[in-house]
Amino acid sequence: MKVAFLTGCYASTVASTQRKERHNDPFTKKFLGRLLTKTHLQRLYREGHNKLAMYDKLGYVIKGLDPDLAEAWVVCGKQWNISDEEATFAFTIGYSLEYRIRKLDEEQQ
Repeated sequence: MKVAFLTGCYASTVASTQRKERHNDPFTKKFLGRLLTKTHLQRLYREGHNKLAMYDKLGYVIKGLDPDLAEAWVVCGKQWNISDEEATFAFTIGYSLEYRIRKLDEEQQ
């Protein structure tokens, strides 16, 4: 479940970056309103990473969120013990809370 939550945070960062750079966020079309599977979440991580690199914005995630998410994927390995509904729910919570989490982190530093 941690992987899905962190992937939601990651996707929120990508969408926010896209909004700032392009004044729209087509990346969100890849997941909004969809049931998210493990494979779909993996693809979102890869494509999100590529989008951030394209906008030269990997620095937004490379020191904090990216290593945590990568580690969560490694720990998860081939074990995937949650349903697609649970993964989608955790992703949505992460997507919704990313801004608040980032602001709290910035305040602490």
